[in-house]
Parts: sequence; C-alpha cells; structure tokens
Amino acid sequence: MIVKISKVLPIIKKTRDKIEIVKFFKYYESGQKKEEGTFKDGKEDGLKTWWYENGQKMSESFYKDGVLDGLWTNWYKNRQKKLERTYKDGKLFNILGRWNKDGSVRKEPFIWE
Repeated sequence: MIVKISKVLPIIKKTRDKIEIVKFFKYYESGQKKEEGTFKDGKEDGLKTWWYENGQKMSESFYKDGVLDGLWTNWYKNRQKKLERTYKDGKLFNILGRWNKDGSVRKEPFIWE
C-alpha cells in the first residue's frame, strides 16, 4: 500500500542568529494528522507521535539530540497496546511488554518485523 502525504507543516522559530524548525506536523491526503514531532537545535527532541489514517494513535516515542531515548509505545488500530520498549542513546535497551490484538500478553519470542 502506498500512502501519499499531502502536507507537511513546520512551526518555525526565528531569532536574531538563526531560523529553525521547532515542531512539525505531517498529514495524510485525507487531512488526518499522520505525524507530529519537536526539534531542538535542528535535531528531533522530545515526544514524536504517529497516527493511523483512521485517527487512532499508532505510536509514541521520545528523542534526545536526534536519537531515540526513552519509552516507545505502539498500538494496534483497535487501540490495544502492541509493544512497549525503551531506548537509551539510540539503542534498544529493554522490551517491557508485547500484546496481541485482543489485549492478551504475547509469549512467543520477539522477532523484529
């Protein structure tokens, strides 16, 4: 499936010395928000959120100085939590939990898809 993005909306901060993007929004062609994130000094920093085209939250992650750092959570389209893991300095640190679409805990070994 190919998903076309029709709009990227940056929020720009202008100071005497520079112009920088501090926040951005991406949208599906339907107008539904697809992605939102923040920047600091030109790098992703803070909360980044993605949504399915139906408006349900797909995932949330945290960045520090442009790399993953902190909790990353994914959800199924039915709002059930899918996966929680943590990152430290851009590297996977720990898998906190995995769930099936019905909300039951997944017990089989984790395989990156």
